[in-house]
Amino acid sequence: MRTITATFNQRWETLMDAEKMANDPTSREQWGSYNHFIAFFKWSTILVIISLVLMAFFLL
Repeated sequence: MRTITATFNQRWETLMDAEKMANDPTSREQWGSYNHFIAFFKWSTILVIISLVLMAFFLL
């Protein structure tokens, strides 16, 4: 029973830390820039794949 309580307390503290970070304007700004970074690579990868498909289509 003691380990279950300890595990629950650790998870609860982790959730509380995540909530504090979510309310922190600095971490929000960091997550926003991270999301823009991921979106850039997602769209650039899609564009590279489309251009490769078009090149293969026109060259073959």
